[in-house]
Amino acid sequence: MELPERIIRRIFIVAAERIGSLNRLAAQLDVSPEHIYRFIDGSASPIDSVLLGAVDLAIEDLSTISAEFPSWQQIVLKPRLSARQ
Repeated sequence: MELPERIIRRIFIVAAERIGSLNRLAAQLDVSPEHIYRFIDGSASPIDSVLLGAVDLAIEDLSTISAEFPSWQQIVLKPRLSARQ
């Protein structure tokens, strides 16, 4: 798993811990629980709005996450097309 995927995985795990469960996180982010599992296992990438929703929930722990991944600053979010486009 590449560094960006590992960081995204960690953000979703922390967000789920803060909100109480993966199912609650899925409901909060308006995606299916299966999507959350796929974001965590690296088999799918979240669209930016979903990722930012998870970041909002995990924001208090971002310093801990960034300490685990010192080169995280090199990651740039790339725009993705939504399914509607």
